[in-house]
Amino acid sequence: MFSCKLPSGIDISVNPPSFQDRMEAVKEFRSVKDEVGYTVEELMAAKCIVAVNGNVVDTRMMLDPVLLVAEWPNADVQYYIEWFMTLFFLDDKIRDKATNEAKKIMIAQQTDKVSLKK
Repeated sequence: MFSCKLPSGIDISVNPPSFQDRMEAVKEFRSVKDEVGYTVEELMAAKCIVAVNGNVVDTRMMLDPVLLVAEWPNADVQYYIEWFMTLFFLDDKIRDKATNEAKKIMIAQQTDKVSLKK
């Protein structure tokens, strides 16, 4: 569990998201027929909150977990989303490393195909 103090002083505790959490958030996001006004990442960030100011919350029991953050000041929501995305999603260095490793494999495969044709 991770903790974050928002600019307004609100303390939140967050569980790191699993891939299962992401799949559930995407499924839930897609099931909403109307425009929801938030992204799947914002939904996932809201679903990962487990406590606000020490009070335990269960977002699985909420009709729309984003409502948990709806009353926060906009600066708090923006701060939390940035914190969440930075903490739990790939940064540029890791993304570049994965890209470079994949490119090495692709180049090696292309080289093997060319050498087999000769």
